[in-house]
Amino acid sequence: MPTASSVPSRTDAYLSRASAGDRFEIAASRIAVERTASPRIRAFAQRMIDEHTTTSESLQAAAKEARLLPVPPALNLDQQRLLRQLSSMPAAGFDIGYLSGQRSAHQQALTLHQGYAAHGEVPSLKATAAKISAVVQHHLDELDALPQH
Repeated sequence: MPTASSVPSRTDAYLSRASAGDRFEIAASRIAVERTASPRIRAFAQRMIDEHTTTSESLQAAAKEARLLPVPPALNLDQQRLLRQLSSMPAAGFDIGYLSGQRSAHQQALTLHQGYAAHGEVPSLKATAAKISAVVQHHLDELDALPQH
């Protein structure tokens, strides 16, 4: 089993980016639950909160199983800026802004998880990344089914 000091930086980067991605999608979706007037978008946002909370827990459990130190989710500067923009967006453009941000975040997450599932160093995290990839792909499919206003 790898220890915290022997884990390659690729795994550290994966855990950090994946944790931040989940945190961003949860935070943006909490804003959407409060601000959207669309019941479909509100339901989608609530699923994002629930399911990304679950994927975060799965990722942390896989890291713990591999005896890695937990990675505290920290948003990067771009994610922080996007959340500020979303919070201050006028109501008329909110749904479009939220859905656009979710599409971009989910595409980045899909690339991240698929990449680690294919090329990662820690077997338990590779398996978790593969499972999360399927969840993220489903979210992208759901986004495609929502009205694009």
